[in-house]
Amino acid sequence: MADVIAKNFNHTYAGAEVIDTLFYQPEEDVPSLASMYQFKEIKGDKANIYLPQKLRKVLKKYTTCGWAVAGSTTTMNDKTIQVEKIKANLEECVDQWDDTIFSELMKTGVARDDISGTLIDQVIKRQTVSAVKSDIHRIIWFAEDGDADTDWDQFDGFMTILNDNSATLGSRWIDMDATAFETGGALVADGALGLLRQMWEAQDAVLRGVSLKDRRFYVTNTVIDNYATTLENQGNIEGQRYIQDGVAKYMFRGVELVAVPEWDVNLADSTNPHFTLIGSNLIVYTAKDNLVFGSDVRAGETQFKTRYADDDDETMKITQKFKLGAEIIHLELVVAAY
Repeated sequence: MADVIAKNFNHTYAGAEVIDTLFYQPEEDVPSLASMYQFKEIKGDKANIYLPQKLRKVLKKYTTCGWAVAGSTTTMNDKTIQVEKIKANLEECVDQWDDTIFSELMKTGVARDDISGTLIDQVIKRQTVSAVKSDIHRIIWFAEDGDADTDWDQFDGFMTILNDNSATLGSRWIDMDATAFETGGALVADGALGLLRQMWEAQDAVLRGVSLKDRRFYVTNTVIDNYATTLENQGNIEGQRYIQDGVAKYMFRGVELVAVPEWDVNLADSTNPHFTLIGSNLIVYTAKDNLVFGSDVRAGETQFKTRYADDDDETMKITQKFKLGAEIIHLELVVAAY
């Protein structure tokens, strides 16, 4: 048995115990996936989506009456969004809280092992929901099917899909180290601005045709910071305003820069399948709805079932279970710099 929350203190009572307010370790405010990407409900294991290709050059010169096929043709392509079943099984035994202030909050008699409604119960539920929300963002981007580490092998995430299709992306798959904007894994002065300009110029004509409000630059916080410094160093009143007031939303040529939750943390994790490839800085420029996550539920972090000492194990058990998968619909709508 491995308790989901382990006691990591061992002290003798020496005064007041502050338990009315718990000082949780700071975490990023992680939004749900549906607020950042396109959601497709998939009840089974996979779903086929259909992609009508552009039809062009249908107008021909008219010569005389009669009927003859004079137009061009196009195709109807398809893609499969596949989802995998993922889950978390967690448990907690009340015994580890004996001889602590928290034992006084537990139930008595035969109900002693039932921690429902207690402070520890509240902590476990809060931290579990937070962990799953964070995990969803982690694997939707960086998971790689077949990876040796079970923390990352759920399915192919967005970055795995892009890396596998790097030849198709061509000049839209940019190695930052091969540019003048990154040296030794660090962005140079004005490096973010330079990369954004290069990515803008590399974008396909079809991405240019997408409304500015529907496009996104998904970035690490390192990119945001570098870009912010460039804006602040203009040497004019506008730059001074940026320094003093800050900016709630950073934009480049009308497209929002969105710092992806925990990208910086996940890219610093040496177990990440893309740790060596990417480094510390990452930018993905695309249409928001082009990044699709498939699932049988809209918010996986809310899908959990709790049992309280209702079997011979005498432990609290939490199970979280749902389906999840990732797909990029149109590769021509992507420019990535890593």
